[in-house]
Amino acid sequence: KSIGEADTEHMNKIPEGMEEFTSLHTRSCVAVTPDDAPCDEKQALVYQKQVMDWKIRVVDGREVLRREFRTEDAAKAEEVVTRFTSVAEAEGQTLDAFVEGPGVRVELRSKAVAGLHANDFVLAAKLDRVDVTDVVVKKKPQTFLI
Repeated sequence: KSIGEADTEHMNKIPEGMEEFTSLHTRSCVAVTPDDAPCDEKQALVYQKQVMDWKIRVVDGREVLRREFRTEDAAKAEEVVTRFTSVAEAEGQTLDAFVEGPGVRVELRSKAVAGLHANDFVLAAKLDRVDVTDVVVKKKPQTFLI
C-alpha cells in the first residue's frame, strides 16, 4: 500500500545496482547457435517494454522487431542506416535496413534461431540510444477537429 493523495503519481524505483541487470542497453550481444531457442512470448513482451518504439511483426512466417524512421530525403536515410550499421557491427550483429522513399525501415531478427532472441532486443535498445535527431523528422501530432 502507498499513502498519499488520490491524484499523486506513484512510481516504482529500481533498486540501486539492479539497473545493469534490467536495462537492455547495458548488456552485450552473445553468440547464437542454431541449438539456441528463440525468446518465448512472455520474455519477448518483457523485453519489448524496454524498447517501446519497436514493434514485433511477423514477416515471412518469422517474428522480427521493426521500427520505421522518417527522414527528409534519401541521403539522410542512408546516414541513419550508416549510423545503425556501425552500432550493429560493434555488437557483432547484422540488421536489415531498407531505405523506402524518404524513410528507413529497420528489422532485427536472429537468423540462427529463426526468430527473436534477446540479442535483437539488446541491439534495439542500443540503436534507440544512437543520436539521429539531426537526420530524422519528427511526426506532426495528429489533430482532430470536432
